[in-house]
Amino acid sequence: ATAWYADAVKYVSDHNIMNGTSSDTFAPQSNMTRAMLVQTLYAMEGKPTGAPNAGFSDVSGSAWYADAVNWAKANNVVGGYPDGTFRPNENITREQLAVMLKAYSGDNHKGADISKYADAGDVSGWAKEAVEWAVGVGLIAGRDGNKLAPRANATRAEVAQIMKNYCEKVAK
Repeated sequence: ATAWYADAVKYVSDHNIMNGTSSDTFAPQSNMTRAMLVQTLYAMEGKPTGAPNAGFSDVSGSAWYADAVNWAKANNVVGGYPDGTFRPNENITREQLAVMLKAYSGDNHKGADISKYADAGDVSGWAKEAVEWAVGVGLIAGRDGNKLAPRANATRAEVAQIMKNYCEKVAK
């Protein structure tokens, strides 16, 4: 109850945005996977049906995340990898998270200047605009040492906080 992420976990749970990893655990320090993130965004949309098959070679139609991946691809939230895969079980990095959230939001506003962060130069070129946007709208803040940690894996606790921030600052 006193953890920095406690309010965020309660928020995403109460709003049916994120589920636990079991009936009584949330696993806040575990890494978030790409499948978990698209499932989270899909839940925010009310889990609409009818999206065409995304065609990713590594997403089985019977996978628990298949509908979410199909929806995310159909709505330009994800594009997958050049080899035709989605890599659902791969941990999502903080910069990948920013890219998906910006695509999900449809917000094309310019973001913040991130040069004040010690590792701003570590942000991949393909993710820079999205990371700047995510910082600018108040979704992502730095970690210890004034670092964005763009290529670090995002934890479930961080994603819960980011999704709470998204609902309160972007989705309104």
